[in-house]
Amino acid sequence: FLLGGKTEDIADLLTLRNLIYYSLSDIPDKIERDKSLKLAESLFVILRRERGRTNYLSAFLCSTSTFLAGIIPIIAFLTIPAPLGAIISLAIVAAVVLFFLVRYRSQKTKIHWKITLIETAAIITVAVLASLLIGKTF
Repeated sequence: FLLGGKTEDIADLLTLRNLIYYSLSDIPDKIERDKSLKLAESLFVILRRERGRTNYLSAFLCSTSTFLAGIIPIIAFLTIPAPLGAIISLAIVAAVVLFFLVRYRSQKTKIHWKITLIETAAIITVAVLASLLIGKTF
């Protein structure tokens, strides 16, 4: 979780830095341009510190929520009687996957959530069918 967040942040910061440097290169006065570049560097130091704190908090929250999303359906399956336990645990998994995964993917790709929901359902269906086929052959 931490590595993914840092990778995205580094890419964003590099893009932002290139845009700022390109904009500052248009300043004709060398002294003013150097002042602006030093100010931009100070800004990036502050941004890196803040992003680091945010990445640690985000990684902690993601790992905790992933653990809970996995353990809650297992507990429901083990504690609730046979047919109802399986149904409730599958419903919990479906709700978590569809809500969080679809929301995350739709925000990152900037595609409407309904389209992302259909894509996610198709991906999950294909993965389940493939695992069932592989399980039957071995």
